[in-house]
Amino acid sequence: MQSLTQYVVSMVRRYFLMFLVLTVIVDILTLWGIVVIQMKTRIVLITMLIVFSPLAFTFYASPSTEHWTKWWVSVFLGSCFQQAVVLTVLFMGGQMMMEAIRFDPDS
Repeated sequence: MQSLTQYVVSMVRRYFLMFLVLTVIVDILTLWGIVVIQMKTRIVLITMLIVFSPLAFTFYASPSTEHWTKWWVSVFLGSCFQQAVVLTVLFMGGQMMMEAIRFDPDS
């Protein structure tokens, strides 16, 4: 009876570990897919903002359209610095995950 119990426990551990690894892989691929889509969208947005930049700075001349220039500047700066923040957070999360994997509770 003991060997059957050990067999069941080992099978549960094996399948749980495989499920855990598969879940982590799917999560990582999903996250990177989202980041890639977000990067491409950001590049298109920055390109459109650059194309319309002369118009945005022309709007700065009139007080009634000055708010459009302020909107353009805030969207442009936000789009430029957003990717740096995302990549920094992902890098720090990856480093923390690697430290957790290398963690040895016996030492």
